[in-house]
Amino acid sequence: MEYQTALGRSDLCFEDDKNLYICEFKVIRKVNKVQSKIDEAKAQIRKKSIL
Repeated sequence: MEYQTALGRSDLCFEDDKNLYICEFKVIRKVNKVQSKIDEAKAQIRKKSIL
């Protein structure tokens, strides 16, 4: 389930008493693409973050 916000969508969000967790899921078809997909997901989260 994606969560719609004013800044876009995230795949999963949850929080505890101290932190908000934002998860972005990516499909990886080749093992050698793992790091680039991690970097892509982090950049996507940072781009949409207002913190």
